[in-house]
Amino acid sequence: MHPKSKLLCLLLAGVTATGLFQGARAQTAEANENENPALKIYRASPTKINDLVHTKLDVRFDYAKRYLNGKAWITLRPHFYATDSLLLDAKGMDIKEVAVVKAGKNTPLKYDYDGWQLNIHRTNSINPPNHTSFILIIPPSPMS
Repeated sequence: MHPKSKLLCLLLAGVTATGLFQGARAQTAEANENENPALKIYRASPTKINDLVHTKLDVRFDYAKRYLNGKAWITLRPHFYATDSLLLDAKGMDIKEVAVVKAGKNTPLKYDYDGWQLNIHRTNSINPPNHTSFILIIPPSPMS
């Protein structure tokens, strides 16, 4: 290749690369100026600990007193890691008993309830391919 051709190719390559680099920089600066500041806030989704497999409800309604009385059976599977506890939103419920159902028998479990969240504690952990069934017994209100 002729030396003048080499020089011309290098010059064109340099101009092209410089033009692309400056254009990208200008677009980035312009995009940042027009961006909404609320979009810069990181909003993580809640960590997924369990997968809900099945729910069964046995409920009775007292419309006059605005109560729901009954039982809930919840079948769960750990999402990825083994787990030995379960945290449920249970705002304003009266919890009578929490048990694990195995072979048709209910084994009571320890739990903590603060009026907002129900934290159920198991003695052993459950691995991801397996699932377990819990029963929550919500008694009738003392006023009924």
